Amino acid sequence: MLNLNLLPPRNKQALQQASVSRQWMHGIIVLLLMTCIGTGVVIGTWSILKRHAQHVHATLETLRQQQAQSTGTDIAKTTSELNSTIKTLDATLGTPRSWAADTALLLATLPTGVTLSSTTMQANGSFHLIGIAQSRQVFETLDQALKSSPHLSKVNTTSTASKRTAVPFDYTGQIISAVQP
Repeated sequence: MLNLNLLPPRNKQALQQASVSRQWMHGIIVLLLMTCIGTGVVIGTWSILKRHAQHVHATLETLRQQQAQSTGTDIAKTTSELNSTIKTLDATLGTPRSWAADTALLLATLPTGVTLSSTTMQANGSFHLIGIAQSRQVFETLDQALKSSPHLSKVNTTSTASKRTAVPFDYTGQIISAVQP
């Protein structure tokens, strides 16, 4: 099929200019629409970010105020705990003890056949022994040795020789003649 344009050349030129003008108008309209949409998106995003920034700033300010209030309390609590620890250390260090001598004295009192599971000694000389005696006879020997020792006082127990073997014991007392440094 063949396209024929039988219009005079002047009319053809006018039609072509009109077509070009319409294309330019359509392009300008599309450009304006895109500019308006882009501007709307930028303004919307900016306002959302501004509100979010205000919210973050308000939250940050609240956290700073809470931190300022709680820091003083934490410092006071930490200071009182530290002072308590220093007093305890001063009391302990103010009365020097020869822990090796106390331990040696206590262990020398124990007869053969005794197994210790826990030993505790305090700065004031008090002790706590927990363990197992191999037999009832070893338990009775241990009881007599601890209670008759001239270096120990206030020796007490709640244990009894209720079994023939593996008799558990729990003793408390006071070391009275430990060697001082």
